Amino acid sequence: MKKRISPTTSGFTLLEVLLASAILSLASFTLLWAISQSQETLTRSASRREAAILAENFLDEYKLGLAEAGAVPDHPAWSWRGEEKETPLGTELTVTVTWPAGRYTLSVLGGKR
Repeated sequence: MKKRISPTTSGFTLLEVLLASAILSLASFTLLWAISQSQETLTRSASRREAAILAENFLDEYKLGLAEAGAVPDHPAWSWRGEEKETPLGTELTVTVTWPAGRYTLSVLGGKR
């Protein structure tokens, strides 16, 4: 005699397992994407912070006439340039640090070079 399985038998159906797998896959993908975006943001932020520090240093050196624009030490793909411009408020000194993924410009009103 055949044994009948009643509808109240515990366990998951194939549809429930597939649905749970799909939800878990979507959640995992979303989490990995968020981690990737976070890492990219940290990298951009670190480069920008380093460029800001370098721009301040180069500005000081540029004011004193100690540095010429060009390559950035320890960063072969980076470069910098300095400019001065007369404005009604005085001389504006500008230093721009450029790297493959961006650019940072620092301008100050100050004395001549």
